[in-house]
Amino acid sequence: MELYEELKKKFCEVIGLPNVPVPITQPKNWTPMESEYLILSRSTPNPPTFKNIAVAMNRLCGGVDSDREFTTRDCINKWNRLFPSSSDVHNTIRYLKELETHWPGTYFHPEKETGSDIIGSPKLLALHIVFPWSRDLMRTLSPSIFCDATFNVTVYYYKVVMITTFDGNNHHRPLMCSFIMNSNTPQWTTIFNIFNLR
Repeated sequence: MELYEELKKKFCEVIGLPNVPVPITQPKNWTPMESEYLILSRSTPNPPTFKNIAVAMNRLCGGVDSDREFTTRDCINKWNRLFPSSSDVHNTIRYLKELETHWPGTYFHPEKETGSDIIGSPKLLALHIVFPWSRDLMRTLSPSIFCDATFNVTVYYYKVVMITTFDGNNHHRPLMCSFIMNSNTPQWTTIFNIFNLR
């Protein structure tokens, strides 16, 4: 910052502009409740903009142990820190493509955020993986199917949903695994529709 201020001062002298110091904004402190509000807001089918989320959070959380008001940039930075970067998303898809060659019949279905921002990094909202042995196991073990999910969220802010079956040796056999952000009716419908079709 010192080098930036020094160069800015010289630049302003050369072109004849007043040298106005740039305010340094401290990082925003986020509570778990505020992080959850951001996740829930952005996970809706038609998510509000980061600017609207910041306004809503200032209205809901303003003055309650808050170091300063939320800004659009705070919400964008927090969202990008909470979830994988674009390279992580691409690496995940690449890995699953390779898995298809090692386990023929593996099916995966990523759900990405759709929006008007074509420049920004893709946001992975959900990932569903159906294992290749699922169809064969369902022929004999379909009477004992189990579906369970993490109660809240994992350390990665995704809920994990597993569909398994129980074999004669009392072992669970995974049939499908889903990583989801929101536990709502449309998301569960997607999970069961994918499982049913595969």
